Amino acid sequence: NDETKNIFKQEKKIDSKAYLLYLEGKKLSDNITESDSLNKSKYKLLQAIELDNNFSEAHAVLGMTLSLLGDNEDAEEYLELGVELAEEQDDIESLSLLYNYMGIYYRKILNIRKSIKFFEKSLVYQKKIDDRLMQANIYNNMSTCYTIQGDNDKAINLISRAESIYKNLNEEKKLANSYGNIGNIYANMKDLDKA
Repeated sequence: NDETKNIFKQEKKIDSKAYLLYLEGKKLSDNITESDSLNKSKYKLLQAIELDNNFSEAHAVLGMTLSLLGDNEDAEEYLELGVELAEEQDDIESLSLLYNYMGIYYRKILNIRKSIKFFEKSLVYQKKIDDRLMQANIYNNMSTCYTIQGDNDKAINLISRAESIYKNLNEEKKLANSYGNIGNIYANMKDLDKA
């Protein structure tokens, strides 16, 4: 996917077997097709890390996979380690993605303040690398946080930014999703005419 392509635009020294295991593990985690997809993903990502312990994205994706498996303590540990490695490597592309993962993780466990902080960090890096699609995705993610907090005006502002980018990029599925989110926010506000 585009996320993965962007990560590896920057020249990195990643073990090729570790990279292949990472891609297989990420695919299993992103596209859960069987009851044991997440466990298979976990296994492949652990193997990737064993081959290349400095592979920040493998740590972070393992963290996201563990979160989906309900193991939040280990999930947070792997996510933090992934971010730490990417920061040490001054890897802007990876940081832009890993901060987004951190935001998603903290939103999942309802630490909304921390979630927003990581989404904002991710957005700074996404703007530096000019990845408009990911910027829109982050606006969408942030809008959900503000909806949870009950700040519907801020949520509408952010989802409208995402909507504008999705329109410009002809991202029809994502655009449809943003329309649904806008409708849900207005429904929460009891403004059914706009919903």
